[in-house]
Amino acid sequence: LNSYDPNDKRCHLPTYIQPDVQENLPFTVRFQNDGNYPALNVVVRDTISTNLDLSTFRFIGSKHPVSYTVDPVSREVVFRFSGIQLLPSVDSLEGSQGYFTYEIKEMANLNLNSEIKNTAYIYFDFNPAIITNTTLNINGYVGLSSLTAGLVELYPNPSNGQLTINGMEEGEVVLYSITGQKMIQQQYTSGQVLDLTPLDAGMYVVYGYSDIGDFVEKLNLVK
Repeated sequence: LNSYDPNDKRCHLPTYIQPDVQENLPFTVRFQNDGNYPALNVVVRDTISTNLDLSTFRFIGSKHPVSYTVDPVSREVVFRFSGIQLLPSVDSLEGSQGYFTYEIKEMANLNLNSEIKNTAYIYFDFNPAIITNTTLNINGYVGLSSLTAGLVELYPNPSNGQLTINGMEEGEVVLYSITGQKMIQQQYTSGQVLDLTPLDAGMYVVYGYSDIGDFVEKLNLVK
C-alpha cells in the first residue's frame, strides 16, 4: 500500500518582476495522491529564499484545513495537513487533490537581476520527500526593444560626468552600476544633460523607458 504525489509549485507573477517595485509574490503548492491508498497526513516543507522578506509572509488559503509554523532562523515554513485522508485518484480525482496559497514580499532594494528561487518538499505519510519544481523570479527587465535600433545614443560615451541621450524625446531613465545597484532614477526630456559627477568611475547600465519604446545601453564613466 502506498500513497505518492505528482506535485508542483508556482508563482503567480511572471519570471521577470519589476526591479523598481517591492513586489508581493503569491505562491501556490498543489499536490495529488496518485497512489493506491489514502494518505492520512501530508506535510509540506518550504524554505523561503533569502531574497524574500520572511516578516511579510501571509497565508491566503487552502483546500483542506492546515496548520503552519514559520522558523525565522532556518527560514522554513512547515504546512501540516493532519488527518487529511487524501483519497487516491483512482477512487476520486477531486478527493485526491489539495493545495495551499501564500504570499510574501521581495526584500527591498534588491540588486538588478537578483534571482528568487523556491522549492517545496512534500511528504505523504512516512514516504520520502517528493520535490517540486523550482520557481524562478528575476528582479530585472526583459524584452527591452531599441528605439529604432541604432538611433539611440549615449553621448559622450565614455563620459566624464555629463550625459545626453540622443534619440529619446522624453521618458524615464534608470542607471545601475555594473553590479546591479540602482544609482539614478529620474525623468528625462530631449536635450537634457544628466549630471553623473557624483558617481565613481566605472561601467554602468542605462535603461530608458518612453511611450514609443525602451532601450538598454552600457556607459563608461571616466574621471
